[in-house]
Amino acid sequence: MQPEYIVLIALAVILALLIPLFVGFSKIRQIRPFGGKGALGEIAISSILKTCAEPCDKIIDDILLYNAENGRSSQIDHIFICKNGVFVIETKNYSGTLYGDDRQQEWRLVHENGEVQFRHSPVKQNATHTYLVQK
Repeated sequence: MQPEYIVLIALAVILALLIPLFVGFSKIRQIRPFGGKGALGEIAISSILKTCAEPCDKIIDDILLYNAENGRSSQIDHIFICKNGVFVIETKNYSGTLYGDDRQQEWRLVHENGEVQFRHSPVKQNATHTYLVQK
């Protein structure tokens, strides 16, 4: 194979990987008014789900569900509906080490610089989301 064809193939592969990312950047303002790394994480996961999905599968991103029982709403990052079931996915875009388990309300996030933050448990958060989707 000639070198120029190898370069063209490599560029095509790079573009194929980068185009969904750039398309995603244009959607950041739609998902979150100020974008941010949370929105970038959601766009990345949505792109992965779309890559894995079969034609008959359904992906719903960034949906707000209302809980009539308590009058509150919940924002769900992704719902993936396929022949194997309905999957409710909460995306977190953290860096550092996360400490917690499914019984704790708050998890501890320790950044590389030693800073410690406390975050609401994504397990508890997703349990609420799953409950609302079931309702």
